[in-house]
Amino acid sequence: MTFGLSLLAGALVLALLGVLARRRDILAAQQTHLPMIEVPARLGAPCGGGVTVVWQETP
Repeated sequence: MTFGLSLLAGALVLALLGVLARRRDILAAQQTHLPMIEVPARLGAPCGGGVTVVWQETP
């Protein structure tokens, strides 16, 4: 009886860990495409400007 309960508990823990690992992989695989805007040279910029990313969330 005790062996069966411990085996069941271990299986449930392993199943939970598997679900969490798959969820983390799915969240890590999401990609966000942001628009890139080229910034012209400005006075005082050490490298002459650069790339700025603008974040806009649309409902």
